[in-house]
Amino acid sequence: MRKRRLGIVVKVNNTSLQVIPTTADPSQAGGKNVVELDQGTLSQLDFYGGGKRSFALCDMIATVSANRIYPPAQAGTKIRSTSYKLKISKAERSSLIIAMIQSSGYGTYVEDLKELADLRHSNAVLKSQIEELNVYKKLAEVLSGDIAGDLGIARDLLAEEVARG
Repeated sequence: MRKRRLGIVVKVNNTSLQVIPTTADPSQAGGKNVVELDQGTLSQLDFYGGGKRSFALCDMIATVSANRIYPPAQAGTKIRSTSYKLKISKAERSSLIIAMIQSSGYGTYVEDLKELADLRHSNAVLKSQIEELNVYKKLAEVLSGDIAGDLGIARDLLAEEVARG
């Protein structure tokens, strides 16, 4: 992009940053990969604080050189301090994460996580049932071994009585 625009830094590497660009174009609103930034966040910025709407374009993440990044001017000043502490809200962060997941083509991520948790629970229940059945199996083996031995003794006794008989 040739022009300067507001962006949200997603990841910082040694010499580069991953940035989500923003736009003021309201026609972008409503898309799965677009998140409108809160006015409470934007009001802390000089240019964006006047009620101007901004939309993060989560399907356009770009990696840029750290030399191309300028901190935003703070509200009421034209100063660009590198020690600013402006962050997006937790709600915006959650919305951005969901929109980035949507833009990656994996829109069923949250549902898949729930299904995975359910499957893990079912697996744990089945494992405990298998352990219980193994106890019954061992008990049956012990009892059937005794029964077979007792049956052998009973046959021998019966055969002696018939022979005496």
